[in-house]
Amino acid sequence: MASVWKAVMIRLAPRTYPYLSQTKIPGNRERGSALLALRLIFFLLAFLSAPVCYAETGAAPTYVAPATLPPELLPVPPAEGSPEWHEDLATIVAMQEQSPSLDEMSAMRTEQQMRVELVTDILGPKFTRTDLPKTFLMLDRVLTDATLIADTAKKYWNTKRPYAADSHVKLLIDPPANPLSYPSGHACESRVLAEILALLIPGKRDELRARAEEIAQRRVMEGVHYSFDLEGGRMLAMLTVGALMRSEPFRQDLAAAREEMESKGFKKIP
Repeated sequence: MASVWKAVMIRLAPRTYPYLSQTKIPGNRERGSALLALRLIFFLLAFLSAPVCYAETGAAPTYVAPATLPPELLPVPPAEGSPEWHEDLATIVAMQEQSPSLDEMSAMRTEQQMRVELVTDILGPKFTRTDLPKTFLMLDRVLTDATLIADTAKKYWNTKRPYAADSHVKLLIDPPANPLSYPSGHACESRVLAEILALLIPGKRDELRARAEEIAQRRVMEGVHYSFDLEGGRMLAMLTVGALMRSEPFRQDLAAAREEMESKGFKKIP
């Protein structure tokens, strides 16, 4: 099983390790990044020897329980009123002063609620629920897991969204159902979906990651997230993908999705 984890970490390394060194942690950045890296290492070592927990939400069973990924693994977000918080707030205000285009406003409205199709739409008109029911069922369950895990972390960190914390920030979309900000659910969810789809179509990895990042970045413009929310969301996505790869039901469904895609003409792009 360790080889599976190693493969996942290698795949995510180019986009993951920079976050360990650039994460905004109050106080000494170098010491904070080192401590965060140690927390992740100890967690991975413990996780490899621990049984995987499974959860069930409503009628849709999930692969990984939120308790599997302690929120404390994420870096501490800047405190409201701190210099780093003000810096991020000023960035949001500056972005909003540029006034988003009509196309950007349309995309913001479309992306208010995260769904699988927001990421799969770059894979062409034949990549649909009708043509690939097993694949989309697996992706729906993955999204459910990512949402539950992100919501659990949000509750733990309990940070206000930018528009609720400062009147200079405008809310450009409908008020989110979850009033909490850190980490970004959209950043986590879209990146998890991108990485799982990249396991099925490796040749589209860069495009899938770019699509996930596009979705995440728009959340800052909308006034519902800080940039450090996105950093936390990306890191949580990395951990979620690793946990999924430890789940035997997920691996079985991933294999079934791969067979279904190949039967419908979606060849594995090297």
